[in-house]
Amino acid sequence: MSSVCELSARLKLSHFKEHAAEAIERARKTGQDHGEFLVGLLEREVERRLENGVARRLKEARFPFRKYLVDFRRDKYGAEFAPKFDELETLAFIEKRENIILLGTPGAGKTHYAIALGIKACMEGKSVLFATVPNLIVELREAMSQSLLTSYRRRFERYDMVVLDELGIFHSTRAGARCCSTCCPTATAKARS
Repeated sequence: MSSVCELSARLKLSHFKEHAAEAIERARKTGQDHGEFLVGLLEREVERRLENGVARRLKEARFPFRKYLVDFRRDKYGAEFAPKFDELETLAFIEKRENIILLGTPGAGKTHYAIALGIKACMEGKSVLFATVPNLIVELREAMSQSLLTSYRRRFERYDMVVLDELGIFHSTRAGARCCSTCCPTATAKARS
C-alpha cells in the first residue's frame, strides 16, 4: 500500500506532501473530521498553486521593477481622468483585445501605471510581457535578418497583455517605425492618430 507522501508526490501535490504528516497528527489530536481534514489540506494546496502561478507570471513578465496601483498618485491628474483610470483598472481591455497607449510628459507616471496594470493582470491569472520599444526594435531587426519574423510574431500571441515602454523613443527613428509597422501595424496606426 502506498503512503500519503508517495501518492501526493505522484499527483504533484507539493504542499500536501510536505505538510501531510503534520496535518494528520494535528487532526488526530483535535479529533478533526476526515472531510474537514482533506478540505483543509486541499485548500492550502490550491492557495499555494495560486501563489506559485502569480510568482511565475511575474517572473516571466520581466518587469524591470515592481510598481503597484495602490502607490500610483491619481491626485496628480484632474478629476476628468478618474473614470478612465477606473475603467483601465478593470482590465476589460485585455478581454476586448484592445491596445492602450499612455501618453504624457516624462515623469508623468506612464511606466509606473503600465507596470502596475501588468502586475494586476498577473495576479488575476493573465500572462504578461514587459519590453521596451528600443529592445523590441533590436529583436525585430534580428528576426527580420534571420527570416524569423513569423515565429517572432507568434511569440506574442501567447501573452494576454504586452506592455511596451518607451514608445516615444521608437517614433524618433525611421527604422524603428518601419520595423514596428511590420510587426504590429495596428499599434503603429493608433500611435500616429
